Amino acid sequence: MNEFGEAKRLGTTQVAARKGQKEGVEVAYAAAARLSARSVDGDLGAARLLVGDAPGALAALRRAVDDDPSRVEPWNNVGVAAARLGDLATAAYALSRATQLAPRDATCCANYGTVLLRAAADGALSRDPTRVDAARAQAQQARAYLEEAANLSSRGDAPLLDLLRAADSVQRAAIALQQQQQHQQQQQHQQQQQAMPRHQHKSKSGSSYHLSFHGRPPQQK
Repeated sequence: MNEFGEAKRLGTTQVAARKGQKEGVEVAYAAAARLSARSVDGDLGAARLLVGDAPGALAALRRAVDDDPSRVEPWNNVGVAAARLGDLATAAYALSRATQLAPRDATCCANYGTVLLRAAADGALSRDPTRVDAARAQAQQARAYLEEAANLSSRGDAPLLDLLRAADSVQRAAIALQQQQQHQQQQQHQQQQQAMPRHQHKSKSGSSYHLSFHGRPPQQK
């Protein structure tokens, strides 16, 4: 298809999406699919995101990355759609792929940092020791990507600065929780050590433990 046709197809889909016309998006997509030999699932997914159809967007975008895994935009948009649906694991994987393909793309870096920050906050709030350990590393990684996004941005981005402060807060919280858990483990260990001599004493006196044996008792003479 010639460049004019390609531009016309993209324009129709974007206009329909920005007006919030979900049916218009589908009509534009169907027309594009008839005209173009190339997969247009990535553009359909982006348009569905614009009208708030995250499940439909994710389905189309998955087809797009399967069809051509070298395109940055579909990977980024898979991450956005998955994050909107609360699937942070899928979102993080997709955005990691996007940042690998375009390490100096401010949008991809900002999105990846944001998803990592959400995962870190969830891990810290869980207070599960394993997840808290992971949360500390995720918060540190999130800060690195958000800082890179801020450096790549041509203007001072206040939301990014807020996210950077949030990443610092989550990291401090994770460190504090780790220290608290380590202190609790030390206390439990000390309590167990203090309890051991009492058990040993009772065992020797025979007042608390009763030993059993197999076989018949010895005959009394």
